[in-house]
Amino acid sequence: MKKISDLFNAGGIELYFIKGIALSALLYNNSEARSSRDIDIFINDNDMDIIKADKLLRNNGYFRFVPVCEADSMLFKIYRKNYKHFKYKCQESAHLLEMHWKLHNYDTLYPNIIKDISGNYILVNIDGINIKTLLPEDYVLYLSIHGARHNWGQLYWLLDLAVIIDNWKINWKDIYSKANRHNMLRSVSSGLILTNRLFGSSIPENFTNSYIKNNNATRLIVNNSLKVICSGYLGMGKIRHFYLSFKSFLFIKPGLRHKLNIFLSLLTSYHDWEVLPLPEKLFFLYYFLRPFLWFYRHYLKK
Repeated sequence: MKKISDLFNAGGIELYFIKGIALSALLYNNSEARSSRDIDIFINDNDMDIIKADKLLRNNGYFRFVPVCEADSMLFKIYRKNYKHFKYKCQESAHLLEMHWKLHNYDTLYPNIIKDISGNYILVNIDGINIKTLLPEDYVLYLSIHGARHNWGQLYWLLDLAVIIDNWKINWKDIYSKANRHNMLRSVSSGLILTNRLFGSSIPENFTNSYIKNNNATRLIVNNSLKVICSGYLGMGKIRHFYLSFKSFLFIKPGLRHKLNIFLSLLTSYHDWEVLPLPEKLFFLYYFLRPFLWFYRHYLKK
């Protein structure tokens, strides 16, 4: 972590460590208390910082394996627009790193995230190094969107939210205002209701109004999440799990734009680009080949 922090500081790129190790240190005062497969970092969503950071990492022992394309290619630009992070592997230690410029692939899930969190951070100490991470208030919003997006398929996501609710004095009025402004009330409310039912955490006063209790979409997300949590991913089966997750995802936010973005995202995938590399001039063929490539990747390739 020190190597990464020093690299970005020397390059003049504002850096946050998020999720995983940083969140574990923030909530449990122990960077190893929460399971983590990789290191997650977050930078500003602009082309200059992203290309500069990518070059910094690749020149200092990190191999980018997602996406596998050059920074000046059309695929790189399309990936950059439609996805949230690059994935790297350290050639020396083999640990994985994800560099985020968005917290979600879908811009509609948390619009203006950079404006909300820029300059707002809390320092946590890991192995004698002070690093920046998100404020607990911002983690409430992130965990809620991420959890509701996946029907809270990992119980420790809810535990993290319960720890924030029970142990941190945070501004729930500000969280409600942000959630309302960005149409995130459904996801935040579902998380609060589930932590109340499963861990006994109190529901903040701002979120106890009749809209929250009686909103059909919120109830749908809560009910689908309980089905996933109680049966488990493997016990439920992939098709059933996908159906419930997709249904919740459609109604996680109101409005047509969110639903349209979901359907547009299904038209192509970087996995297809890896299976069948095509010249840039023939990129449009991926839209027609999508169902065949999907079937190949999920069934024939295995």
